[in-house]
Amino acid sequence: MPQKNLLADKLKSFSKDIILCGLAFAMFLSPMGAQSDEGTYNPDKLIMIGTASRSGSFYPIGQTLCDLINKDRAEKLIRCVSYPTAGSDYNTQAVLFGQLTLGMTRSDIATQEFNNGKDKDNTKGANLRAIMSLYDMPVLVIAKRSLGITDLSQIPGHTLNIGNGGSGQRAIVEMILKSLKFDKSQFTNTTELNTSQMGDAFCDGKVDIIVEALGNPSPFYKRMIEKCDGQMIGATPETIKTMLAKNPSLEALKIKGGIYAGEPNEVLTFGYKAVIVASKQTSDAAVKSIIKSIFDRLDDLKKSDVVLANLEPKKMFTEGIKIPLHAGIDTKNYYK
Repeated sequence: MPQKNLLADKLKSFSKDIILCGLAFAMFLSPMGAQSDEGTYNPDKLIMIGTASRSGSFYPIGQTLCDLINKDRAEKLIRCVSYPTAGSDYNTQAVLFGQLTLGMTRSDIATQEFNNGKDKDNTKGANLRAIMSLYDMPVLVIAKRSLGITDLSQIPGHTLNIGNGGSGQRAIVEMILKSLKFDKSQFTNTTELNTSQMGDAFCDGKVDIIVEALGNPSPFYKRMIEKCDGQMIGATPETIKTMLAKNPSLEALKIKGGIYAGEPNEVLTFGYKAVIVASKQTSDAAVKSIIKSIFDRLDDLKKSDVVLANLEPKKMFTEGIKIPLHAGIDTKNYYK
């Protein structure tokens, strides 16, 4: 079954639970918070943010965003709830299907989905809109140090985690395999674990190679490298050139040396930006309110996570954003 159909099936099964849970939470906080004057569910008042696995960067950042938005709940009667999800690809689809207000995702997935919307048989993606970008997400391949792997060309012949279905992690691995003309059959075994599960499997010696794209420094990477015999595997300039040629939404990135013990040298790789997306159908008023709540407390957001420490308003509305900004965002209010 095509991946989009799998995602659609997951969205159908998940949508009822997520809406009921969100409504219950909002009603618990205030009987007025998620209701219109007529007492029905008001999507402008209940903001649902999709994140990813609890062990990744998206999850705590999504919680922080909701905390900032909820500081205005007494005045605006808005409630924000963040959810752990399958990840970037799932969040993008959930936003388009109206099951999430905001989705944390990768810039390349957002760009691809928007461009796919130009197809007359798949126009939903054209409704995707950018809210802001957050930080670099360099792709990092980590292999057991004892294997002696020094380049991506050497990863076949080992056990590889390809990520859970519907996750950005799965999309990354499939992109690498396709671009470098690798096949799953070239690996001893493949697993389909999420970030938390694959970390445990890597540390237990059940997986040889894992792939992720998190902001740096990352507690997850620190554990994999410093506690579980992991080694960062970089890409050669030729490999990066191939990846960018086959995937125009990627960009060349670097991971500084010295961030993790035992990794003194800079690592060349490729990747994208972490971005937040919404549907065109989300009201301008809701988006304006969300943006104002966040930017009124931008310093708090920057202090909440080391990967957000260098946020700059102009870059948040430009870097990594290759789809239209939501109409509810007036950038002149935040930078000149």
